[in-house]
Amino acid sequence: MRIKNDYLKYLRYTKSTFWSNYLLEKGVPVSDFYYLKKGNTVHIRSIDHSFSPGDYPVFFDGYNKYCWKFIENGFRFVFTENDLFIEIGDLKIKIDTVQELYIINEVFLENTYKIESSSDYVVFDIGMNVGITSLYLSSLKNIKDIYGFEPFKPTFDCATANVGYNTRHMSKIHLNNFGLSNVNSFINLGYDPKNKGNLGVKTVGVVENDGKNVEQIELRKASECLRPLVDKHSTDRFIIKLDCEGSEYDIIENLDQELMLEKFDVFMIEWHKMEGYKTRLDTLISLLKKSGFVVFATGSFDHEIGMIYALNNHSLQREQ
Repeated sequence: MRIKNDYLKYLRYTKSTFWSNYLLEKGVPVSDFYYLKKGNTVHIRSIDHSFSPGDYPVFFDGYNKYCWKFIENGFRFVFTENDLFIEIGDLKIKIDTVQELYIINEVFLENTYKIESSSDYVVFDIGMNVGITSLYLSSLKNIKDIYGFEPFKPTFDCATANVGYNTRHMSKIHLNNFGLSNVNSFINLGYDPKNKGNLGVKTVGVVENDGKNVEQIELRKASECLRPLVDKHSTDRFIIKLDCEGSEYDIIENLDQELMLEKFDVFMIEWHKMEGYKTRLDTLISLLKKSGFVVFATGSFDHEIGMIYALNNHSLQREQ
């Protein structure tokens, strides 16, 4: 009965069966729109923009969970002929899927990777995705350089485009179209453009190159890639951000085996639930502690993911 009453309320406001169903389903309150019979469009008051049926579905798909929060926080939606962008301060990010909205919420509102320090840092963004975290970090004054790693070519191309929209910050960001692991190899993986943030070696699995939407990705040993960069910035401090859908275990173990963990000052790791992950998560934390890190972990073994923040004791002493 409540659903029927809600529908009738929307129908009174829109005089359109399509818009009544659509706006109710997407959670757009009647206070935030009015209907224009001429052209069969709705005007969203909070962003002062009119929509025809089928326009910018990602905005409506993310309205109830994310978009209204972004509007309240002063983020600006920009609608071009074919694309949707969001402007946050002087940053501009293209939105193709709701997953980008999720990441923006995680980075800019939940402050998952917020860094406050009197020191300057070089960041290694492993699992760069479409570049949202790298762009956020590039806007921080104490971040000198960012090296991003993204193995999937279509996702890498999105990151390259996003960095290109932000000419003021692009000189800080160095993009690499390969992933980091504990091996050097090429593998074929399934690719879902609507689910770019959840793709990885451990999540989608290796597939034969005879399927639809298959991408060949390159993996390189983390230690072999990061050591030259650490040597290049020998007087700097380093942050590693890891969000690589299960490969975090292989990467940390490789850096430990090559005696490189202690070269970094901060780790920000999104850990993922994988087969045998409880033992591997315990091992990951133990390796960091053994290398002199103070470790803070969120989430539990009942959850699919959680965060680890690890601070090098020597770095903490230098901050004081």
